[in-house]
Amino acid sequence: MSTQLITTTIPVPTSVNQMQANVIAALETKGDPLRWSITKVQSGLLYIEAIVTCDEAA
Repeated sequence: MSTQLITTTIPVPTSVNQMQANVIAALETKGDPLRWSITKVQSGLLYIEAIVTCDEAA
């Protein structure tokens, strides 16, 4: 198992209530998110930096 710093973008959700679920779902495609933050909102996109854990084979 290893940890990685990743960056990703997702569209700004139509509801603030969906934001956390959308961010976590996007990050889970890369691994198990430990911490994340929205670093920028621009042109309808959320820019996210996160620390994720993943298997060595990934």
